Amino acid sequence: RFARIVNLSNDPSPGYNIEKLAKQGSKFFELPYAVKGMDEYTVADLCFSLQETAFAMVVEITERAMAHC
Repeated sequence: RFARIVNLSNDPSPGYNIEKLAKQGSKFFELPYAVKGMDEYTVADLCFSLQETAFAMVVEITERAMAHC
């Protein structure tokens, strides 16, 4: 599905094309993942995570704006 979303060819195979492009990359992006059986959470944890992520976004935008003043 990833190959389709980023418009990679299926020829000879999506996995091969992903591997080929991965060799050209060097910047690592942290991606979310879940390990089966380890994905227990509470609604409070979700609310906390949402709030912290939103706050981090606002802080980053503010810092970038202040850097251009």
